[in-house]
Amino acid sequence: MLYLNFSPFPTLTTDRLVLRRPLATDDREILSLRSDVTVNKFLDRPIASSIRDAQQFLQKLKSIIDKNDGIAWAINLKGDTTLLGVVCFWNISKETAIAEIGFELTPRYQGRGIMLEAVLKAVNYAFIAMNVTAIEGWTHKENISSIRLMEKSNFCRDTEAEANHEGQDYFVNMVIYSLKQQKNVKL
Repeated sequence: MLYLNFSPFPTLTTDRLVLRRPLATDDREILSLRSDVTVNKFLDRPIASSIRDAQQFLQKLKSIIDKNDGIAWAINLKGDTTLLGVVCFWNISKETAIAEIGFELTPRYQGRGIMLEAVLKAVNYAFIAMNVTAIEGWTHKENISSIRLMEKSNFCRDTEAEANHEGQDYFVNMVIYSLKQQKNVKL
């Protein structure tokens, strides 16, 4: 059984990045990210169309974090507070200690290894600090960028998990990648 506590909020850093708590002042960048057609191509969600949509999303993240039901980090370059993307853990099963990872990055920053760096740091946090035993990543079968990112992050296609969802409407065209907890991982 997982007992999660994200207070105080865990800010994470890498060589180039700061993963910090999303703020209400990130609303313009969130709107840009969540209204971008290429970012939303494979996502089953309404495209944000107003600053209010972005503010509501940020409020939802705040509520999830405050209730310890999930965690999301705003990604920015060191020395710059501009939100470039988000990496999160949600759909966390406290009984099985399995979390689902989600991530999205502004297109002009894609292809630079930023999301790989953020995902690897977040995964280490999930295994060490949250004590999850496995992480799943769900993506559309044609989302090659997401699949490559998960593979570079040591996730493997999980056909057994996919079989558990086969035939369900929400799972059409989806694939699942999983990463099991590694022993002796350092945060």
